[in-house]
Amino acid sequence: MDSIRRATHNIGRAILLVAVLASLLMCIWLTGFMFKGTIIESRARGMIGQPIDEVVDVIGPPREIITQEQVEMGTAAFPPDGWTLDRERSVTPKVYLYLDVPRGDYVCLLVDARGILVDVVRVYS
Repeated sequence: MDSIRRATHNIGRAILLVAVLASLLMCIWLTGFMFKGTIIESRARGMIGQPIDEVVDVIGPPREIITQEQVEMGTAAFPPDGWTLDRERSVTPKVYLYLDVPRGDYVCLLVDARGILVDVVRVYS
């Protein structure tokens, strides 16, 4: 009888331990999701001077790609209407836009004509 009680107690402890570990993993996952834009921005800043294909392999696909020709023809705007850059910067031949989910801002990767990442800027609403 005592062994059954101990076994039941140990099973209860195991279930409680699994529940605590699952909640910790969920908190870690949510924290990573919350700061995704900041992570994208910091990773991209560390890759300035690298080919954009390598940067996209590390960061993931952009939400949108805006070219200089689109801006000149008026089919796209950079920065988007009603948005401002964190610092003055002109349009480069290509701009890769990444949405910063928790903040609702964009992280923009500015790419030169050779396909090299030259700068990272943030666009605020």
